[in-house]
Amino acid sequence: MKQLSNMELSTFFNQLTLILRSGISYTEGITLMLEDTPSKEGQEILSAILQEAEYTGSLSQALKASSCFPDYAFQMTALGEQTGHLDDVTNSLGEYYQHEESLWKNIKNAVTYPLFMMGMMGIVLLILVIKVLPIFHQVFDQLGGIPSGLPGKILELGTLFEKYSIAVVISVFLLGIILFYFLWHRQRFSKLLPRHILKKIALSRFASGMYLSLSSGFDIEESLSMISELVENKEISAKIQLLQKEITEGNDFLTALKDSELFSGVYLRLIHIGFKTGSIDSVMKEIAIQCNEDVEEQLDRFISNIEPTLIAVLCIIVGMILLSVMLPLLSIISNIG
Repeated sequence: MKQLSNMELSTFFNQLTLILRSGISYTEGITLMLEDTPSKEGQEILSAILQEAEYTGSLSQALKASSCFPDYAFQMTALGEQTGHLDDVTNSLGEYYQHEESLWKNIKNAVTYPLFMMGMMGIVLLILVIKVLPIFHQVFDQLGGIPSGLPGKILELGTLFEKYSIAVVISVFLLGIILFYFLWHRQRFSKLLPRHILKKIALSRFASGMYLSLSSGFDIEESLSMISELVENKEISAKIQLLQKEITEGNDFLTALKDSELFSGVYLRLIHIGFKTGSIDSVMKEIAIQCNEDVEEQLDRFISNIEPTLIAVLCIIVGMILLSVMLPLLSIISNIG
């Protein structure tokens, strides 16, 4: 079975939280969810979870056996079962995966628009090369010959593209499909964003995961071990590993955090206060919210900056192509006159 999406995970855990807080057991709750699920695939997943839960008496084992849930989800569920706070854990997991889905949608929107603009630029240039340049080629032929140098090369390229226009269009179309297929994978798609935005996304994911782990009863060392698998950014991941290493070597958390340079400035100060007052989980939640707001703001700024840049690039390319053939044409016309 395929792994569930962030939205599906959020929906599952939110429904489970509502069921548990209503005093219904999770086996009865999953049975109710099964009755309300219209899709065949969803019914198969819930049936497998229900069957395994009834056999083992453990929801976390059932989630693990289904192969549809991330390691983090069933590890946290196991902790909820052990501590007797399963409803709190499922509620936090629902919020976590809802946050992940919101983050992914923002990333997708930020990257899709520039890709769409680039695709439109490609279409405009293709029309220019295939349809417009051959007309200029005919005009030059009638006026006495093709100019030499760059104008001649561009006109020859237009003639060549016109001759094989169907093959060119099909090739560009297939290339676009292949590019879209590879980029649509979340990890590849997000790599198109600027480095500073990717770092902020990784910090948001780290802080959100730390809040969930710490508030569910894990200590700092255990939380770091679990969260390190959630962070995909290599730079932030390396800093987390350094943080773990220093704590293992006996350094206190605040010193290790400062040496790792994972957080700085206000964030570092807030964590220091939260650690001293015993409310570090709440501080991590606030940092996650703030990082997420920063990411949304930076993504909006990225989109607003990329649009005029792409339009300017398109204008320059089209202008250069047209000028390279127009100037020789004007020169020939003036000599004839």
